[in-house]
Amino acid sequence: MSEPSVPAPPTHAPTHAPTQAAALAAAASREADLIAELTRLRRELGTIYTARWWRLLGPVRRLARLLARWRRKPAPPGARAGARSKRDLRARTAAALEAFLAGADRLVLPAADKPVVSVVVVLFNQAALTLACLRALATIGDVGFETILVDNASTDETARLLDRLDGVRLIRNAQNRHFLHAANQGAAAARGEAILFLNNDACPRPGALRQACDTLAAHPDAAAVVAKLILPGGVLQEAGSIVWQDGSCEGYGRGADPAQGEFNFLRTVDYGSGAFLLVRRALFQAMGGFDPLFEPAYYEETDLCLRLRAAGHRSLYDPRVEVDHYEFGSAGSSARAIALQRDHQGRFAARHAAVLAARHQPHGTSRLRARSPEEGARRILVVDDRVPFAALGAGFPRAGTILRELVAAGWFVTCYPRTHPDADWTAIRAEFPPEIEFLPGRGAAGLAGFLAERAGFYDVVWVSRPHNMRAFLAAAPDFAAANPRARLIYDAEALFATRGTGRSPVRGRWFGGLVGLLPGGADGRG
Repeated sequence: MSEPSVPAPPTHAPTHAPTQAAALAAAASREADLIAELTRLRRELGTIYTARWWRLLGPVRRLARLLARWRRKPAPPGARAGARSKRDLRARTAAALEAFLAGADRLVLPAADKPVVSVVVVLFNQAALTLACLRALATIGDVGFETILVDNASTDETARLLDRLDGVRLIRNAQNRHFLHAANQGAAAARGEAILFLNNDACPRPGALRQACDTLAAHPDAAAVVAKLILPGGVLQEAGSIVWQDGSCEGYGRGADPAQGEFNFLRTVDYGSGAFLLVRRALFQAMGGFDPLFEPAYYEETDLCLRLRAAGHRSLYDPRVEVDHYEFGSAGSSARAIALQRDHQGRFAARHAAVLAARHQPHGTSRLRARSPEEGARRILVVDDRVPFAALGAGFPRAGTILRELVAAGWFVTCYPRTHPDADWTAIRAEFPPEIEFLPGRGAAGLAGFLAERAGFYDVVWVSRPHNMRAFLAAAPDFAAANPRARLIYDAEALFATRGTGRSPVRGRWFGGLVGLLPGGADGRG
């Protein structure tokens, strides 16, 4: 096929060339005027910033910013619990089930011919919660999956509900075989590359399953992905779970605000609740599934994750996988569930005694160290003005590159934005690796408390810009004693003294330029 011909250039100038030249000249003139005006404004701003009255009013400005943030701060999730309490949720789901069964509609779930994921849901009564769970699944359109329902001889309206479903694979047990055996039944029928074990009292939020699949695909050494579980009142049930040395377990962050930075980064965990557990099917089969030692239920997922870890496979907590969970909704009673947990703790602790003694923290000691079991990870704290989005310009593209390079080099990175602590999680996740722990919200006022909380935790503390270093030293005067193994790095970010030197002629104080060259002579603005 011949290339398309290119038309020859015109042999004479177009008639509108003088008009274009005039327009370009006018635009250049306007640009020059704008540059001159911008230069004048910068000089005036520099005069204001260096004025004595501006420095004296600094505390007033900081107080005003704190008050503004306090007014904008939403009520804690616990305060919004009214409409989302368990009792109200029960009432809403019951009403929805009654309306559905009274009508003639059918609930259709997607059924992929070659599913990426097999969703296994074990049922025993709780038909109203089951309907809510299935309706959440029915809205998923970004992942090819199949739904396998294993009904353990339910005695409520579950049978009527199951008769009104399309697109599901149904296993009906003649008697209640309980969760563990039924889950293994569903897994044996699975065809997907991964299996999602999902409680019928759990509702994945939009995008949750897609994100879990993406995370599993992006980390070949990971066997499982667990979710951020959110209770009906809007507070955390868990952001991954901790296994203590005595075999007891704790959901990390329970009762806290799900938006806090501590719960919003990707990390390795001991395990995650089986309310939402995505696991590679081949590895699940290689492990022999859930171990009957933990029949009828509880600790089976904990045991599985530790066995997977022993075989060299991680379990990952991904905060972008958000799931609403009605805790103990699928159990006959919370008291019975807690009794089973206590009994199975002893079995679990006996089986994993050696690894619990060698790798796990004593019960209730340091949640910070226990929240991720990765050994040998180097930890660094970076203190800067704000989350370093590239669009901010100045030194922030460089700062963002430093964070990414640290992650690529295998460091665990915490970023503490001191002067501008507000941040948008959507924007953060779009620009930075998910493994970085950003801690917005605490700001300048919270720095001293934060450093005290994490004394001895970091191998390196990196402080950027002179005003942040001054604030850091004031907040942690005994830093060396509290962190004997940590290295403190001061990153000036720029030659701040040259700014003071350039500002002095504007103020008519040539001697001030010399002062700006001395240590501490810069005003510390980046």
